[in-house]
Amino acid sequence: MKYVENLNKITDIDLKIAGGKGTSLGKMIQNNILVPAGFVILAPTFSYFLQKNNLKNIINQIITKVNLKDINTIEKASQQIKELIIKKELPNEVKQEIFKQFNNMGMNFVAVRSSGILEDSIKTSWAGELDSFLNIKINDLETKIKQCWASLYNTRAIYYALTKHINMEENTIAVVIQKMINSEVSGVAFSINPMSKEPNQNFVEAAFGLGEIVVSGKIIPDCYIVDKNYHLILNKEINTQTKILTHSTKNNSNEQILSPEQGNKQKLPDVDIIKLSKLINQIEKYFERPVDIEWAQEKKQLYIIQCRPITTITTKNKKDSLLTYLKNQQWFFGLRTDQSLLLYSAKRKTYKEYIKNEYGIDFSESLLVPLEKNYPIRVFNLWHMKIFHHLSKIKISKEANLLKNYIKEDEKVYTQIIEYGQKLLTNNTNNKIKYYKKIIKLYEIASAQFLIIFSLGLKLTENQDKINNSKELIKMHDHWRNSVAFKEEIMINNLLSFFKFLINEKKLKIKPLSLINYLTASEVEKWLQQKLTDEQIIEIIKKRKRNGYIYLNLRNRKEEIIDELKEVNKLQQYFLKLNSNEKKQKALTGQMIHKGKNKIKGEVILIKDKNELKLKSNLIKNKILIAIQTSPHYIPYLKQAKAIITDEGGITCHAAIIARELKITCMIGTKIATKSFKDGDIIIIDAENGIVEKEEKNE
Repeated sequence: MKYVENLNKITDIDLKIAGGKGTSLGKMIQNNILVPAGFVILAPTFSYFLQKNNLKNIINQIITKVNLKDINTIEKASQQIKELIIKKELPNEVKQEIFKQFNNMGMNFVAVRSSGILEDSIKTSWAGELDSFLNIKINDLETKIKQCWASLYNTRAIYYALTKHINMEENTIAVVIQKMINSEVSGVAFSINPMSKEPNQNFVEAAFGLGEIVVSGKIIPDCYIVDKNYHLILNKEINTQTKILTHSTKNNSNEQILSPEQGNKQKLPDVDIIKLSKLINQIEKYFERPVDIEWAQEKKQLYIIQCRPITTITTKNKKDSLLTYLKNQQWFFGLRTDQSLLLYSAKRKTYKEYIKNEYGIDFSESLLVPLEKNYPIRVFNLWHMKIFHHLSKIKISKEANLLKNYIKEDEKVYTQIIEYGQKLLTNNTNNKIKYYKKIIKLYEIASAQFLIIFSLGLKLTENQDKINNSKELIKMHDHWRNSVAFKEEIMINNLLSFFKFLINEKKLKIKPLSLINYLTASEVEKWLQQKLTDEQIIEIIKKRKRNGYIYLNLRNRKEEIIDELKEVNKLQQYFLKLNSNEKKQKALTGQMIHKGKNKIKGEVILIKDKNELKLKSNLIKNKILIAIQTSPHYIPYLKQAKAIITDEGGITCHAAIIARELKITCMIGTKIATKSFKDGDIIIIDAENGIVEKEEKNE
C-alpha cells in the first residue's frame, strides 16, 4: 500500500486519494505553475490508521447519536472522536514513509494542510471547516497530521457534512505537507469579480506577511481589480494594515503591530499585480472554470498556495436590481451638461456600433443624472473608461497621425450636419423630416468621433515626450476641441427651428426647447412616424418636468430612461451621495456581501471572541451578530443569526464566505461596529446602501 505521494506526481485521477487541495496543487505543477514543493499523505492512509486502531465502528456509533437541533451533541461527538484519533499512534510503516519524504525534500519548516476528498469540489466549498497548520518542525509533524485527520470531525465539519447530507463513512481526508513560504506579501484572488460578477475582471486582496491574516479576516486587505483581457489595473483600494503575521523560528507565527507609515503602503506593486493577474488567468484557463486562489510572494517570486473552484458566485443568477448593479460598478462624474436628452440619447446606438468597429469594444456605460433639478450631469463607468483610454494610448503610440485623420473626418461630418441644417429652414414638411433624420444619424457619428478624438488627445498629451510631432498634433486637437461646441450650437439652433415649425403647424402648446430637453431620439422619431401622438408627447414632457429622469446607456440592460418619481429619487440620492464627501455621522458604512431583504431590523448580540461565543451561543437566534471578525468556530451558530456585521475583513474573509454559502445578510469592514453598538441595541441594516444605523427611541 502506498501511504504518501510527491505533489508533482499527483494528477486528475488522484482526487479520491489526494483530496481537493492536493489534486489541484498537483495539477498546477503539471501546468508549470509555481507551487511550493511538498507531498501528500494519501486518504487511504487515514483509513488504514483508523483500521489499525479499530476506530471506524466506534466513530460511526458516536456520529449516529448526533442531533443537529442540539449543538451540544455535535460538540460532544466532535470532542470524543478527536481525542480518540489524537491519542493513537501512527503505524510504524506509515511514519517511516512520511519522515523519509520530509527528509528527502530538505524542509526545515512546513505547512500541514487538510485536504478533504469532498473539499473544494465543484459542488461544495468547506470554507475552513478542516484544519491547517503553519510553520511546523519535524518533531511536531506527527501530531499535526493527526490533528488534520481529527479536523474531519470538528464541530463545524460534522455540522456541515450532516446538513449537506454527506455520508460520514465515505468522507475521508488526505494531508498536504508543503515547504513553508515565508511570504513578504500574500493574499487571495478571484478569477471573476465576486462583487460585480464581472467575468472579465480579476479581484485580488493583498496584505503584508503570511496570508492567514487575510483569510481569517483580522485585517482589511488592499483590493485590486484588474481587467483580464488588457492586463490593466482598473482600481486600487489601499487599506491601512494594522498588524502582520510573520514566520517564527518556533512552532507558531508571530503577530506584530505595524506602524501607520508601514501599514498605509500599497502591499503589492503594480508590476506584480499584473504578473499575478496573468497567473490567475492561466490557472482559470487550465481548470476551465472560475477559481479562487491563495498566493504568496517570497523574494519577489509568486507562489500559488491553494486553488479552489468558485462555488458561491455565478453570472447566471437572476439579474440584480438596477441600483445593485450600479453599486457594483465604479463611476466617475464627467462635465455637467445642458439639458439635451435628445442629443445625449442619440449617442446610444453609435456608442455600441461605431466605437466597437474602431476599437473592438463597446464604449463606456454612461448615465445622465440630474444631481440638481433640470441640471443633468454625465456619469461614466470608470472601469470601462480606463480600458477605452488604454486602447487609445496604444493606438496613438503606434500611429500619432491617427488623431489628425479623425479630426479631418469629424470636420467633414459637421460640414454635412450644418449643410442639412440649412435645408431644414427652406424645405417642406416631408423634406424637413428627411433632413432631420440625416442630421441625427450624422450626429451619432460625430459623437463617437468626439470621444475617440478626446481620448487620443488625452493620451497624446500625457505621452507627448515619447511621440513624434506631438506639439503640432496637440495644437490641432485643442483647436478642434474649442470649435466643436460652436458647431453643435449651430446644429441645435437649426433643430429648434425645425421643431418650432412642427409645433406651429400642429398648433401645439409646447416650447421647441422642451422637445430637445425631455424627449429621447427614439421618442422623437416615433412621434415623426406618428407612432406616438401629440398628446402622448406632451404628457411625457410634463411628467419628466415634474419627476425628473435618469437616462441609462448600459450594456446588457434594456432600460433606457427612468421617469417614475420614486425610482428617479432613489437613483438620484445614490449618485448625490457618491458625489459628496459628506457622510452621515450617525450611520456606519461597510461592504455588503450578501443581501436578503433591503432593510433588516433586529436586536444586537455582540460577540468579540471565541470565549464570548461560548457564553452567548444560546442567545444568537434571530439577532444581528456583530463581531470583530468571525472564525470557523462560529459556523454552527451563524445560521441562527438574522444578519452578520464585522469590523474587519475583506470579501474573502470567513464571514464573507459563510454569508455567501448560507445566504445570510452580511456587512464587513465597518471598522467600528463593535465599538458603536452594544447588546440589546435595536439597529437597522440598509442592505441596498450598505448602511447600518441605531433605531432612535422616542422620548
